[in-house]
Amino acid sequence: MGDVGSATGALTNFAGSAAQSEAENGTWWGFGFRLSRVGRPSIVVLSYLLLACLVYWPVSPFSATKIIDCACSDPVQEVWFLHWAPWAVTHGSNPFFTHYLNAPRGANLALNTSFPLLGLAAAPITFTAGPLVTYNVLLRLALGLSAAAMYWLLRRYTAWWPAAYAGGLLFGFSPYMIGHAHRHLFLTFLPLVPLFIAVADDWLVRNRRSPYVCGALVGLLTGMEFLISPEVTVLTVLAVVCGLVILAVRYRHEVRRRLARLGRGLGPAVGVLAVTAGPAIYVFLRGAQRPVGALHRTTDLYRYRANLAVPFVPTSGQLIDPTTVGDRFVNHSVVENGFYLGLPLLALVLFAAVRYWRNPFVLAAAVVGALAFVLGLGSTLGFRGRPLLSKMPFDAVARLPLLKNIEPARFSLLVQLAAAIVLAVALDEIRGNRAGNRAGATARPAVRSAAASLLAVVALLPLIPQLPLRTATVHVPKFFTSSAVRAIPQGSLILTYPYSKSPQNDPMLWQSAANMRFRIFGGDAFVPTADGTSTWRPDPPSPPNIDSLLGLRRARVSDRALERRLTQFLPRYHVAGVLVDPAANGAGRVIRVVTAALKTAPWSIQGIELWLTAPR
Repeated sequence: MGDVGSATGALTNFAGSAAQSEAENGTWWGFGFRLSRVGRPSIVVLSYLLLACLVYWPVSPFSATKIIDCACSDPVQEVWFLHWAPWAVTHGSNPFFTHYLNAPRGANLALNTSFPLLGLAAAPITFTAGPLVTYNVLLRLALGLSAAAMYWLLRRYTAWWPAAYAGGLLFGFSPYMIGHAHRHLFLTFLPLVPLFIAVADDWLVRNRRSPYVCGALVGLLTGMEFLISPEVTVLTVLAVVCGLVILAVRYRHEVRRRLARLGRGLGPAVGVLAVTAGPAIYVFLRGAQRPVGALHRTTDLYRYRANLAVPFVPTSGQLIDPTTVGDRFVNHSVVENGFYLGLPLLALVLFAAVRYWRNPFVLAAAVVGALAFVLGLGSTLGFRGRPLLSKMPFDAVARLPLLKNIEPARFSLLVQLAAAIVLAVALDEIRGNRAGNRAGATARPAVRSAAASLLAVVALLPLIPQLPLRTATVHVPKFFTSSAVRAIPQGSLILTYPYSKSPQNDPMLWQSAANMRFRIFGGDAFVPTADGTSTWRPDPPSPPNIDSLLGLRRARVSDRALERRLTQFLPRYHVAGVLVDPAANGAGRVIRVVTAALKTAPWSIQGIELWLTAPR
């Protein structure tokens, strides 16, 4: 190909925002309406946030009684995590480890999706309105701020701001984001991802800032993202590294100079990362209660993978042309199926990747997106139930220590990210803002704007989600929010019925409502089993008869045997009390057995049956 110039010069040529005229900066959609430099970004961000609220409509972002999807499983777990981090810090506890779940052993939260940074950042909301409100607010901010951050990134490479707006819209509200918006806050709060790409670009491509400053910023952003989602951190770093390698191959003559900048910035990057996330990384790698081997069984994890049809076939999650055919893909999970692009968007992206391949940003994004899709296919490739390839690139990636716990379907994040970048640059090129762009040079700006706008609408229309999302009402007995809960000694261990075991983890909501007043057996967290392997549904540390009492087994055991076991179990683990929800299935028998074992009637108060087994 020869020397086509440095990467710096190429990217500078395509940084359209720097070449805009002042008049173009002030126009709205290219049709002559003017906005200030501050007014336009404000409207853009506000529009994204309003769209995010619309996604969750009719649930208010400040609701303390409604939750997305269900009052169970992952949503309840994430509400608990949001409460734990600020509570632990303000009470002198370790935010990365807890004894309030899986008692008496505890749980390593650094291994779990506990996003302590989000919990700490939203602490004022949690302490004033409660963690459920925090959860609802952050879900909206996740979509809106992620879209806004991508818009900001794309403004660096587009002259026509509506093109950047369309790219931000795709990134913030893609099928990947809407799917995980049901229950995975740690996978949708992504405003740091575009910032990471921008800083890496300044550091190693455009040379806009000191390598020491850029390295420190990369370390800071990496550490912050790790405190939100180690999984997203790994995917982001992998995508940026692949993109830089692609640019290094194309601009071989620039590699030596870039390596010098890389070396100068690595020290600050590692140092700031160690300060920001060092404790969490240590607990993640070496902390107590770390299971042996993978957190998930790989046979289960790797079933969540794409096939060759997923970019084309919509699911029931789309408003236009919803079909249940797509629901059968990715292990029958609409939540995990984030690969859908639709024919118009896919055609536009493929056209742009070929037509504008000389744009380094398009080249890097297109190749990274294609590689991500190949990795998303998992370890085998099949079509209509027939195996085509038994060995895929994912097999090699899955052997790496930090990637073996990532399911193939999560690579759909990078597919949508790449599509957003290519879409924005394509619309900008079609709009004809480049000095060297002859396509449409003879057309009037309004005509070019209208054509590019129509293309954006046609491309994004099939991705409109099916709304409203499923919601549930959270029922927490009033006992846990009243002064009566003070009868339970602070920090004491409580036996609860129902037992907290995913997907039924009501006691975690009870803990949070009571401001972490008591510890519980069980809970929803990755912990080691008796043989050291991982489980996210820990059993109580008790004989099988206690399991039967708690409703975990269907074995027929007499009430008398349960009474004897219970009288041995409670003092052995220094249980300070028993809490039973009388509305739970099987609660009648539990109340009868506990009453006989403790030889005292429960304290029936505000929707809860309570026995205290130790002096206050």
